[in-house]
Amino acid sequence: METTKQLQPITDGAISDSLDLEFKTPDELFKSYMPFINGGGLFIPCTDEFSAGCWLTLQLRLPGDITFTQVFGKVVWITPAYAQNQKVQGVGIQLPADAAALNKRIKVLLEGFDLTHCPTYTF
Repeated sequence: METTKQLQPITDGAISDSLDLEFKTPDELFKSYMPFINGGGLFIPCTDEFSAGCWLTLQLRLPGDITFTQVFGKVVWITPAYAQNQKVQGVGIQLPADAAALNKRIKVLLEGFDLTHCPTYTF
């Protein structure tokens, strides 16, 4: 998985953080997917600091996609540096209600993964 950070204007003229996130394999996507978040979510390993509740612009490419999909998401999970159990530092982003089709595509890509026994970035 590759992540890059940029600043990008959003519709009201404010500046929003933007993350480019590319999942090259379903395994990478599985480690980041947060099915327990309402509407689905993605954990993004990063050392950048974000506040809970802030909105980010994601440029997201799923395994097999040719282009990036833009989606806005809200920070709902923060794993700080030096977290317990050696968890990876980063943030969890809740996908918005209008990204239901994206969440469904993620679930289709992850069909067959045993979500209860494989380690992820969050549990």
